[in-house]
Amino acid sequence: MMKSLFRYFFPRTKDFWPALLVGFSTAVFIYLAFLQRHFFSFRYLAYALVITGTVTFITGWLNNHVIAPAWVNIPKGIRIFTISITLFLTLILLINIDIQPLYYILPDTTLEISFSIDALPQGQEGVRLLSIETG
Repeated sequence: MMKSLFRYFFPRTKDFWPALLVGFSTAVFIYLAFLQRHFFSFRYLAYALVITGTVTFITGWLNNHVIAPAWVNIPKGIRIFTISITLFLTLILLINIDIQPLYYILPDTTLEISFSIDALPQGQEGVRLLSIETG
């Protein structure tokens, strides 16, 4: 039963890999944009895996039942232009992406700041820590 269900979404084995790439990319985007909290969580990993599977199967179905039949009817010149423009815009987007540091992989550490100040008159401040940036 599972094999026939899998064949319904992916009639050929080569149809599975592009759909998996789209599903994985979607899950990584959602994870980094909405679920990342600077610590590793098995719950968020499970969400990402569910998103990967769901989008993979939806993409496989759409590709075989909607996109592929329409793609065959498009003239060859327009198909080549579409693929070229898609690759060009993908490269432009990749150039503008900064790699986000994965802080949640690093171990937690404690920061202790200590200093001594002389006795101050009542109501005056000696030192104030306004901000700290780690990373």
